Amino acid sequence: MLTNGAKGVDRYVLVIDTDQYAGNFERELCAYVTGYVGDCGVGAKYVNKFAKDVGIELGNVDAIDIFYNTNYQQADIVEYVADEHGCYRPVALWEPTTAVCIFLQEEPSLKLACFWVARIVEFFKSSTLSSPAKLLHVQLEHQVTTSSVVETYSILPLTTEDKETLAKTSEILSNLPNA
Repeated sequence: MLTNGAKGVDRYVLVIDTDQYAGNFERELCAYVTGYVGDCGVGAKYVNKFAKDVGIELGNVDAIDIFYNTNYQQADIVEYVADEHGCYRPVALWEPTTAVCIFLQEEPSLKLACFWVARIVEFFKSSTLSSPAKLLHVQLEHQVTTSSVVETYSILPLTTEDKETLAKTSEILSNLPNA
């Protein structure tokens, strides 16, 4: 598990709060939402689901980056961070351990953030996890760490109860290719 503030870090994170311990599904959730898995390979079957859902062939090693670049002009947006064992992953447990954090190299566009939120909601609705968690909140944060102080700027708080945000998400999604 990573904590929310390594010294000298300036990054964006997509934080997904749930109602239970997220260590049982954080890597699968990330793969389902973004199409990326870490060095460990956990969640690979969800990468195939992602590819099928967005209409890409995984034969090309860069297929997912090409998808993001073509549809959102943001290739290589997901960042890999080493965990305490040296395994690079795009996701980690977040404090509290009922939260999942997906690391980003830059701020995603609203269109891309909405795409991910829709996939997050879909993951929790269609989850086949042995003990399904409930999605509580999704938030995009910009974190700047200097010395030992972490400044967190909430950029895009999204909740499943926020009907206006969900309506905007649905409107954006209806105009996406392969959505």
